[in-house]
Amino acid sequence: PPARSEFSTQALQLTLPRFGGGEAWSSADDRGHVVLLDVWAEWCDPCRDSLPLIGDIAKQFESRGLKVYAINVDSTPAPIGPFLAKYKVELPVLLDPDAAKSEAVLRVKAMPTTLLLDKKGVIRHVHEGFDEEALGTWLDEIEKLLAE
Repeated sequence: PPARSEFSTQALQLTLPRFGGGEAWSSADDRGHVVLLDVWAEWCDPCRDSLPLIGDIAKQFESRGLKVYAINVDSTPAPIGPFLAKYKVELPVLLDPDAAKSEAVLRVKAMPTTLLLDKKGVIRHVHEGFDEEALGTWLDEIEKLLAE
């Protein structure tokens, strides 16, 4: 993962449209909540494994205030619906065509990349790629951020 110093201690400022329409999501809307952002693409093999597990994390911590969003970086939203159905993923999806904002604002370099934001909206943890053995670490980080 990138060094912590790569990220500002300022709250994230990011707005993205929602898959399926509706009001755009803004990082400012979730201040006061711990937020997990998972950046993924339909062509990404590890995303097929990680997204259903992230869906499980969302269900596990939802009642404690964790907000989870899957940021899709495909150039078109066409493959998103079939992907979500096939892999039984039930997460709110945000659209970032061709990773324009993910690369510029979140400094994403690999798929998937998972970011954890604290209740002030500051990026505190970044995980590039996916390894099921790392899930314990993610859960510990979520627990600590929720307790702050």
